[in-house]
Amino acid sequence: MVQLVPTGIRGLDEILLGGIIRNNTVLVKGIAGSGKTLLGIQFVYNGAVRFDEPGIVVSFEANPDKFHQDAEGFGWNLQELHDAGRLELIFTSPEVLQTELDDPQSLLLQRANEIQARRIFIDTVSLFQGADPNGLPKARGRGSYRSMLNQVMNNLHRAGLTAIIAHEVAQHDELVCSLEVADVLADTVVRVDRGRRERGIYRSIAIEKSRGQDFDAGRHTLLITPGVGIEVFRRVQAEVRGLGEQPTSRVKRSLIGVEALDTVFGGGVYEASVTLVIGVSGAGKSLLGYQVAAESGKNGRPALFGFARRASVADSTQCQRTRAGSWRTVCGRNGAIFA
Repeated sequence: MVQLVPTGIRGLDEILLGGIIRNNTVLVKGIAGSGKTLLGIQFVYNGAVRFDEPGIVVSFEANPDKFHQDAEGFGWNLQELHDAGRLELIFTSPEVLQTELDDPQSLLLQRANEIQARRIFIDTVSLFQGADPNGLPKARGRGSYRSMLNQVMNNLHRAGLTAIIAHEVAQHDELVCSLEVADVLADTVVRVDRGRRERGIYRSIAIEKSRGQDFDAGRHTLLITPGVGIEVFRRVQAEVRGLGEQPTSRVKRSLIGVEALDTVFGGGVYEASVTLVIGVSGAGKSLLGYQVAAESGKNGRPALFGFARRASVADSTQCQRTRAGSWRTVCGRNGAIFA
């Protein structure tokens, strides 16, 4: 049976349908500022704090002081976790990391064993491009990088580490080449994006592939919230999964007495539930409301129909046409209620 590792990131486990497969390697790719590093740190931090899974964070470029300062902005005291033996922070080079992972007696693997690490985040594997642990001339081309990255991933798997690795998205030829290789080798590929709209910056996240597990495809909203970190909000159009009965009622009834519409609603709507009807002017929102009230009255259930403005002649006429039972019409304007 597949064992899933929860990320602990709000909304992300939902679109991953439970989390990441144990010991898999997840590639998180995106442009600068899209949230790659934050996602990886949050994954390891949540493991250490919430799931009793100590972890390791490896960074090739970050300044240690700035790294801690940024984490504290989200309420994460990494130094405290390090002192408690729950988190190991390693600031090194790609060459040194590769050497450490290749050596069964390496200090890194020994430390991982000491703290019983189960998670690791490496930022960023695009810097592995051409790295040579023996100090020889740097190897070039897809073949050398593929062999190198594949070896790193295999070593992480053998060490029992569920890994997130970051890779920058850019137009530079070497980065494009290395990203294509990482896409193929990684078990799961997650893309994070950042853009600008009239009302400000927006971010999104999409699962592009995940071997051995299903997931909710498409672009979902990603927010970076101070004091919280990353939050993911599932796109509205995504397939509804695991939908149980609404807690307000176990009884369904017809919406307007039209079988086709009831089929769309899965047999009708639940009693005491709330249904939001949206659409442009003239789409039929009000007419649907009239028909709902009329169907309710026809079945001996009193209905209350409210307007956010004083009802027009057209509204009143339509009410009379669809009226089939006991109801009351209420209009509101400027904070007052007219019945």
